[in-house]
Amino acid sequence: MSDNGHILVFDQARVLFRGYGTVRGNSTEFAYFKKTHRDWKKVLPLLEPAIRDQIKQRAKDKRYWKNFKTWIYNRCWEEEYPSSKSPEQDAEVLRVTELTKVAAEDRAKERRLAARKYRRNSLQSKE
Repeated sequence: MSDNGHILVFDQARVLFRGYGTVRGNSTEFAYFKKTHRDWKKVLPLLEPAIRDQIKQRAKDKRYWKNFKTWIYNRCWEEEYPSSKSPEQDAEVLRVTELTKVAAEDRAKERRLAARKYRRNSLQSKE
């Protein structure tokens, strides 16, 4: 497959992801995809089916829908969705998801505070 063929396959997946694509544009997103994943030629055919699975899963459970760049960077096409067997299992999945989300928010808060402290210290040392 030529590079143009790869770009077209990637664009189909990108447009499917949001139904209208992303603001950044196909060439920018494709360059980022190639840069971040050495195995991009093997992974490229997996994107569209994974996005379709994610759309089906989202219809069942309205979890956070990631930005396309984040989805690509985190290799979210490798995610497997749990099959719903009981309301208790579904509740456990949601609880774990919430805990993960809270932990990520806490880490982000810690990074912001560390950045502020660093800036404050660097400003004080210049005085």
